[in-house]
Amino acid sequence: MFYKVKFDRFPSIHKFYTVVRNTVWGITDPEHILIIVTDGKCSIKCDNESYTVGAGEAFFVPAGHYYERRPIDEALCTMHYLHFTLSDEVILAEPAELGSELEAMRQRIDSEIIMGDTELSYPSDIYIQNKTVFSDFDTIESLLRGLTLFSSKRQLMCNLRASINLSAILSVMSQSAVDALMTDGGIHPSGTIPPNLKKAISYITRHYSEQISLDELAAYCCISKQQLIRSFRQALNTTPIKYINDYKLARAKELLFNSPNLQISEIAAELGFGSQYYFTKLFTKYTGETPSAYRFRTVNYDKIQSGEKSAPKSRRSLQ
Repeated sequence: MFYKVKFDRFPSIHKFYTVVRNTVWGITDPEHILIIVTDGKCSIKCDNESYTVGAGEAFFVPAGHYYERRPIDEALCTMHYLHFTLSDEVILAEPAELGSELEAMRQRIDSEIIMGDTELSYPSDIYIQNKTVFSDFDTIESLLRGLTLFSSKRQLMCNLRASINLSAILSVMSQSAVDALMTDGGIHPSGTIPPNLKKAISYITRHYSEQISLDELAAYCCISKQQLIRSFRQALNTTPIKYINDYKLARAKELLFNSPNLQISEIAAELGFGSQYYFTKLFTKYTGETPSAYRFRTVNYDKIQSGEKSAPKSRRSLQ
């Protein structure tokens, strides 16, 4: 299940506590509930769907929705509960609908970047799945420790900082939901991508700043390299390497436009390329222009159109 909510104010935390249970529990709560598991695992049923939630994962129950929690093999499960409210209504939406919305948003922002718009109109919506698997759980645990400290006090700033920590957790969950809804190059309707391929795409979106090899990607998906290549070709009409490069270069375009103080070498390193030379060569091959030329054109689009400024002519200077 995917939910969408306008996020223009910090959430209000009403309760935060930790429980260690191996009992059955079910309730409909008037507030949103976020359950973060730090040890063990349990089964949670919500909206007629059952999920296994383990350590390093979270489960979101919208206000007014009945949920039921059950132990697995009678083992204890350590769970952190957050009861909170948001300033706007949480809306249940179909993945295909949200995917189309995100794709339209991405195309609009890409167009604004190309046109040289320096005041990009990013939305304030967040997207949440029932279940989230955190790729960096150390950060989440640090935010939880902060919540424990802040929620034990009643001063205004402590409550505010607790809300900020919860906002950070929801932001991470939203990014995970967006990654699940869309991939670079387009939206893929729910159910059309094999589970192993979804796993590969999720891995790429989390590790694009590293050098990703076919061997490690196939091993992560528990399939052979040949199966991995076949899955990408059949479902996405591309290869794993091209998909990785497309994703990295899309992020490179964002950095080139939004971070003018970053050197080309720094962007190459940030995206896990072995050298600036290789990054520039690949970027030029895929886009038809060097990274510096792309940055110059997008940042100075209006000036170039009006003839106020000429693009650099030296190819060497663009490297």
